[in-house]
Amino acid sequence: MMLSALELITCVFIVTLYRYNYKPDWYSFLSSPPGWLCAVAGMGVCTAASLSIWRARALSWASLRRTVIRNGLIAALVIVPAEFSVRWLAFSDLAGQHIGKLLLRPRDWDAVVDRYSRMLDQFESAPTFFVTDPILGWTVGKERRSLDGLLISTAEGIRSPAEIKTYVGSHSACRVAVVGDSFALAERVQFHESWGARLEGRLKPDCQVLNFGVSGYSIGQMFLRFKQDILPWHPDVVVVAFTDGALSRTMGMYGFLVMTDWECPWAQPRFTMDGPRLVQVNSPLPQPREIFSRKSILELPYISYDRWYLSSEWEQRYWDLAYKSYGFRLVTSLYPLFETGRAEVSEDALWDVNTALIRSLQELAAANGTEPIIAYLPTREDLKPDKKKVYTPALMEGVGGTFVDATMCLKTVEADERFVINNSHYSATGNQAIADCLLPDVQHALAKGREHSKEKVPSVHG
Repeated sequence: MMLSALELITCVFIVTLYRYNYKPDWYSFLSSPPGWLCAVAGMGVCTAASLSIWRARALSWASLRRTVIRNGLIAALVIVPAEFSVRWLAFSDLAGQHIGKLLLRPRDWDAVVDRYSRMLDQFESAPTFFVTDPILGWTVGKERRSLDGLLISTAEGIRSPAEIKTYVGSHSACRVAVVGDSFALAERVQFHESWGARLEGRLKPDCQVLNFGVSGYSIGQMFLRFKQDILPWHPDVVVVAFTDGALSRTMGMYGFLVMTDWECPWAQPRFTMDGPRLVQVNSPLPQPREIFSRKSILELPYISYDRWYLSSEWEQRYWDLAYKSYGFRLVTSLYPLFETGRAEVSEDALWDVNTALIRSLQELAAANGTEPIIAYLPTREDLKPDKKKVYTPALMEGVGGTFVDATMCLKTVEADERFVINNSHYSATGNQAIADCLLPDVQHALAKGREHSKEKVPSVHG
């Protein structure tokens, strides 16, 4: 009985001692409830061990051996099946190992390096639709086709129908540029079903709509894409369209952390505020091979600026042996280490940085004769009745300028027709609703600049 108590108290001591890893010092740890429990368990271990030794002296060698074997068998009958059950239930994905929706901590950096290094090898052997960009992190490749055949790009890296190989030299009375994330790209439908193409159809024969959308983009990447790739086309109007997730992605830095449901080995530009000034902290961007050559995630530059980096999710020093037990990992995942808030990834920082980026884009557009329209594209989750918070509409109240919230427009479509089946992206019908929603504001923006309109032939593109 005493040995069983010793084993149980030792387990409690080890699990509570693990929580010291996220405390700055022993005083802070021992001042916390886990620290108190650890101290009590430690004293219990010493007491139970002393009593066990004292009682063992009174036993014969044969009795002592039987007692130890019996307790060992009982422990094995409990621990071994439990350990195998946890291992059997665990499964792996891009984020790590899970049991149900629970992430098993810690995440294995070596496994991440191996997975993404093999991914980069595949990218080099078979061209992908998205490619590395030294400024943007990643972008649409030139003259590429996605594996499913839905996405095709021109020689300039702009989404297009198969029959258009380049937009250089194309003539139109006006030009509208679209930039945003995968919902702007309309990645799950064919080109003619995308809301950009549907919008062009409503504006013809006067206007051309160019789709510069890129999956997974943050607001910072949209700003840089506009500055680097869109301005040379001198658009009359730019529609910056994105989901609420783009605001959160602005606070990320490494794609493998930000988007665990998408194979994204690239880094992304990360902006922050230096007083009233917007600055990029990670210029130049680390290249993918450089990222996955590091020995530890802690070696990644500016890792604390990534909102999705939680130190408690990764290996702690000196605990390698304990991590071999899935049971230990399950218990410490059910009661994870407490994360201290970081000012650089706080809600206030998210608000301030995104506000500054959108205003900077609006000012840059206006300075170059382009009318900016900001559009919020709701996701399937956003339309659920129990959705608690949506950032974009509230943020845009403070930013100002032309803003389109497409929520009510999308709700005019039957719920089962808004999105692609078993996917979060808009269906052809959903895309049509977005195009109809944007049309009045685009027409109004074009009318505002009508006196300055002229035939558009971008000088840097021929």
